Amino acid sequence: MSRATALFVCATIILQTAPVAARKPAGGSDAFIDARADTWAQVALQIWDWAELGYKEQRSSALLQEHLRAAGFTIRTGVAGIPTAFVAEYGSGNPVIG
Repeated sequence: MSRATALFVCATIILQTAPVAARKPAGGSDAFIDARADTWAQVALQIWDWAELGYKEQRSSALLQEHLRAAGFTIRTGVAGIPTAFVAEYGSGNPVIG
């Protein structure tokens, strides 16, 4: 699995979990996912188009952060001294999904 695929999978999981718990969608999680599938597919395709090298994914990292912020996540950047690394947090307490 490439780094871009892993980033997309992680972002998709994050976007699916905390916001669902915060505002339960009408029609269940299938409707929630289906309603956002086009956006997530566009994000994934854009990351693939950029094909940035490891630890230099500036545009990919910024795009994921932008979408996570819009979904209500708090973003901490520059994690572990890596400029493109970030942590996205949503809510507080348990469970913690990492």
